[in-house]
Amino acid sequence: MSRAYTRFGFGGACGKLRGVDDEVTGTPPRAGSTARNAAEIRGRIAACFSLAELRRFAEELGVPDIPWDRGMQGAAHELVRRFEQRRELWSLVEQLRAVRPLVEWPDMPTVPPASSIAQAHADIPRPAPLPNLAPLPVPSPPTEVPTLAPPPIPPTTRTPTVPTPEPAAARPRGAGGPARPAVPPGAAERAPARAARRVDSRLLLAALGLVVASLVVAFLIGRASSAPDGEAAPASAAAASAAPAPPTTARPDGVAARAAAAIERRIESVARACEIPPGAADDVMRRAFERCGPAPTHAAQRAAPAQGSDAPAEVPAARPDAPGAAPRAAAAAANAPAGGNSGCVGACERRHQACRATQCGKEPTQGSQYQRYQNCLSTCLEQASRCRLGCL
Repeated sequence: MSRAYTRFGFGGACGKLRGVDDEVTGTPPRAGSTARNAAEIRGRIAACFSLAELRRFAEELGVPDIPWDRGMQGAAHELVRRFEQRRELWSLVEQLRAVRPLVEWPDMPTVPPASSIAQAHADIPRPAPLPNLAPLPVPSPPTEVPTLAPPPIPPTTRTPTVPTPEPAAARPRGAGGPARPAVPPGAAERAPARAARRVDSRLLLAALGLVVASLVVAFLIGRASSAPDGEAAPASAAAASAAPAPPTTARPDGVAARAAAAIERRIESVARACEIPPGAADDVMRRAFERCGPAPTHAAQRAAPAQGSDAPAEVPAARPDAPGAAPRAAAAAANAPAGGNSGCVGACERRHQACRATQCGKEPTQGSQYQRYQNCLSTCLEQASRCRLGCL
């Protein structure tokens, strides 16, 4: 015990601890002596703790009221004395061993001595004697042990129900055939449930009447709204049969009618711009493409056959003194569209011919230059079309 080392290590400042025999207790070392253990604990606390560390350790243990002005020896003596009075010296040793594990602390029994236990038992008051009570009656064990299995179901025997014939006196007059069988047992209870599930016939009749009334009202409304058309239909049929060919029929006002009218106006504008007489829409568009569209590749080799309804094309290089120039000019003036824009359209045509002659030139013979030639023709035609549309 005297060769223990402190937390400062071997050869530290604490050094070796002196034996308890050198202290002033005067008691020889005995195993299990409380005074010797307390003296050893005081000596090791004084050697291995500083005053600040001991104060912090005492506060953690819940013993803050220790006189610290008496120095390290007095504080250690007071701390050990407090735990010794409470007979909890072994708990102090456990706390010290947890804080300073490198110090050899005395082995203290964890169970308090028998004298302290006897004294503690002597302090406990004895309980008062219980009054004499009559013994409770012990219930007799049940004859049948309850089980979790359900009881057996007794067999049921079904008895056939034979319908009894109804007496002849109870039958109504004029009723023929065999009498109805007797009401089986349980039918009286099932009859109210069936009656509750059955829908009332009056509700069905009311719903049917509402449906018929709504159909009649809808028919009358439709008849009233279509009555003028129905009256006008025979008159229009009679007029169509009397007249050989009615001029035009009035179109109903709507989106389709407005779209058709807009398309007709555009077709008429295209016909005037390309100097084409009015006609069917597909015919006008086809002629406008032939006249105002890009020229075909074989236009230079062969001339397109003249159509009866087409106006003769202008000759761009026609000279004034050439024979036949005057009749062509007269025909062009006669075929000019009405509206006073013939001069504008003619100027657009001359500008188109000049663009083709000056910018595009003749049709190339090499394939690499043909794409540029077509682009030039398209540009001139686009300019001419814009000019004609501006004349409308």
